[in-house]
Amino acid sequence: MDFEMAKTIEHYYTSEKAATSIYILFAGLILLCGTIALWRWGLPSSVAKGMLWPIGILTVLTLGSGIIGTFQLAQEVHPSVPKVSEYRQEPEKFLQNEVNRVEEIRKGWVWWRLLWTLFLLVAIGMIFVQPSNLRLGIAIGLMIIGIMGHLGEAFSYERNESYALKIIQAMEGNGGLPRK
Repeated sequence: MDFEMAKTIEHYYTSEKAATSIYILFAGLILLCGTIALWRWGLPSSVAKGMLWPIGILTVLTLGSGIIGTFQLAQEVHPSVPKVSEYRQEPEKFLQNEVNRVEEIRKGWVWWRLLWTLFLLVAIGMIFVQPSNLRLGIAIGLMIIGIMGHLGEAFSYERNESYALKIIQAMEGNGGLPRK
């Protein structure tokens, strides 16, 4: 079971770092192309110019976090090695720390989902309050942010929940603890 738990830890931390950083960087590059297109071909008071502001801000945030995450990933030989070593040295302590960490992550999802839903609600409100092309564009941009946020949270939730269940099972049943 030690080998299986070590593989679970390795897979989680490798995919968490690598996939997240690379996907965020890729999404940032796509958003950058969209932002350039909106800037280049949008008329001054058009829907495209309205979309430019929220999408431009999202682009900067996404590219920044993607670049930082990818840079940090490149600095590490293998992101899971310290975690697997920590697990093998003190499995009880490691599992307890991981259970606490995943419980904190679980608590945070409610707030992130509320934030992305708030973007969607503000966007819907903007559509109905004094509609103009510029406001409609901003509303569409805010909807894109809200939808992308919910999508990102859904993928993150799925990956983290799978890991959390394995860690909690190992902690409760000592199934992940090495035999001495």
